[in-house]
Amino acid sequence: MWRQAQQALQPKLANRLDLSDYRLSDLQEFTEVCRGERIQRDLFRRQMTSETSYLRPTNNKDGSRPGKPANLYSLQVPPAED
Repeated sequence: MWRQAQQALQPKLANRLDLSDYRLSDLQEFTEVCRGERIQRDLFRRQMTSETSYLRPTNNKDGSRPGKPANLYSLQVPPAED
C-alpha cells in the first residue's frame, strides 16, 4: 500500500519547487492515498481549517489550474514545550 501511495504522489511532488505551500485539494488527495479511503470534501476542509489544526493560510493563491485560484496553506509547527 505504501508503494502505491508513493507512486501516486511522486509526479505531483516532483514538479513542486516549494513544498511549504499546499492546496487543500492536494492535501486531501495525499490523506486519502495514505488512509486508503475517500474523505468527504467539506468534512476535510472543516477539519483542516479549524482553530486546532496545524495548517495556516499563507495569504498566497495558486492559479495554476482552471477556475478560481485556490488558497494555499502551510504547516505551522506548534511551539516547543519547556
